[in-house]
Amino acid sequence: MEPLPCLEDAPDWPDLREYALRCRPALARLYRLSCLQSSAPLPPVLLDEGRMAVEQIRAELDAALSALRAAGTGTGGHRLLVTRVIRLRLAADAMGRAVNRPDQVTDLRGLRGLLAHFDALVAALWTVQFAVSPDRASGPVIGAAGEEPRL
Repeated sequence: MEPLPCLEDAPDWPDLREYALRCRPALARLYRLSCLQSSAPLPPVLLDEGRMAVEQIRAELDAALSALRAAGTGTGGHRLLVTRVIRLRLAADAMGRAVNRPDQVTDLRGLRGLLAHFDALVAALWTVQFAVSPDRASGPVIGAAGEEPRL
């Protein structure tokens, strides 16, 4: 893939795959949770598992954002990567709200939709990451179902 002309001078930004790989188990737990069929409130142990998974994802996204901000130069590519990570963080917050309803029926169908949205944002993030760092274009990436997004 050819680098975008405005991003050819990209500095040595962090490789976001490291953060993504650490999110993979948590996303898999959320995906399994979203596949449950339930018309009653979920058991507290499942809600706790969902909350812990979301917190792990939030922590990795916060770490990725901190690393980007520490290494960034404020170029267009840097701002775009930061924006993509912020959007992922907002999507993780929405997933957290979906599993944080101890007194109500957890919105599992809504959680599936939020995971699909998260996957789309991950694919958009990799598109930018690959454009600014074409030498990093190969390797594992994540999706909520544990699959690599199609680019």
